[in-house]
Amino acid sequence: MAKMKDGKPAADANRVTGPPGDSELPHEVYRSFYDHAREGRAIIKRSGEMASFNAAFADFCELPPERVTKLGAGGLIESLVDRDGDPEAFQRVRAFLNRYLSSGVELERSPPTQIPVRTAKGRKRVAEVTLFPVELDGDFLIAAIVRDVTETTQAARFLERAVAQRDLLLKELVHRIKNNVALIASLLSFARREMETERDAEVIKQARDRLMAVSLLYDIIHGSGDFNTVLLDGYLERLARAVEGSTGCRPIEFAVGPLVIEQRAALPVGLVVNELLTNALKYAWRDRPQGLLRLSGRASDGKIEVTVEDDGDGMKEGWKPGLGTTIGKALAEQLDGTLNHAARAGGGTVATLTFPA
Repeated sequence: MAKMKDGKPAADANRVTGPPGDSELPHEVYRSFYDHAREGRAIIKRSGEMASFNAAFADFCELPPERVTKLGAGGLIESLVDRDGDPEAFQRVRAFLNRYLSSGVELERSPPTQIPVRTAKGRKRVAEVTLFPVELDGDFLIAAIVRDVTETTQAARFLERAVAQRDLLLKELVHRIKNNVALIASLLSFARREMETERDAEVIKQARDRLMAVSLLYDIIHGSGDFNTVLLDGYLERLARAVEGSTGCRPIEFAVGPLVIEQRAALPVGLVVNELLTNALKYAWRDRPQGLLRLSGRASDGKIEVTVEDDGDGMKEGWKPGLGTTIGKALAEQLDGTLNHAARAGGGTVATLTFPA
C-alpha cells in the first residue's frame, strides 16, 4: 500500500495496486474516487487527528476544512453530536469511536451506526457511520464512511407513526364491530321470545348463533391486535364452548392442533363449524341421548382439514342437505375448499371441511 503523510499520498507514490487480479491504476483515479464521493469519507489517526477527509465530509458537518482538521475526531463528536435529541448519544458515540482508536482492541468493520447530529449551522441531521481499519506501514488508521440518512430516518419514523395510527384505528373499528354484532345478537334473543311458533323461534336462534360466531372472531382479533392472522385452534375452541353453552349439550371433544390462518378465512371456517356442530346436535341422535361429538383439525400437504364427527344414527337413505349444509357448502366455496359428508366407521357421520392452508 502506498505510504501516506498527513493523510495524503507521498509524492513518489504515483501508482496504487487494486484488488488482486486488477491492473494498476494511477493514484489520481483513486484520489478522485475518494474526493468526489457523495458520502463523507475520512481517515482518522489513532491519536484522533484527521489525517484526511473529502469535501462531502466537511459539507455534512457544515464546517470549513481547516476547522474540521483543528477539531479532530474528538472535537467533532463534542461539537456535533445532538445531545438534546438523544441525551445518551455523546457517551455512546465516543465509546464507539474509542473502540477503534484503542490499540488494544482487535479491529473489524463496524456495523452501520446511526448518530444524531446538530451541524455547525444548527441543522438536525442523522449520520450513518461505518468504521473500519486501514493498515499502513504496520500501524492502523481508521477509515470512516459517513452517510446522511436524515430523510430516510424521518420517512421511517413517519411510516412507523402512520402504521401505529392505522393499527389504533383498526382496533377501534374491530371493537365497534364486535359490540354492534353483540347488540344485534341480543336483539335477536329478545325477538325470539316474541315468536309464536317453535319453528320461528328456532330460526331466530340459528341467526343469533351465527352472529355469535362472528362476535367471537372479532373479540379474538381485538384482543390480539393482529389484523392479518388468527390462531384457528383458539378460535374454534371458544366456538365449541359457546355452542355447548348455547345448547346445554355435553362437552364437545376438541382435537384441533395449532393452526394459523389468514383473518379473511377465519370467519367462513367458524361459520361452517358452527353449522356442523349445531346440525349434529339437532339431528344425529334421534332416538337416544347425545353421544360422541368431536371437533378436530390439522394441516397436511398445504391444506387444512377441519372435521366434525358424531356417533349418531348416520345419514338416512335418500338424505338431502338442509339449509345449514347448503350454507356450509357455499362458505367452503368461498375458501376455495370443499365440504363433504360421509358415513363414520362404527356408525354416525363425518363432515370434513378442506381448504388451502
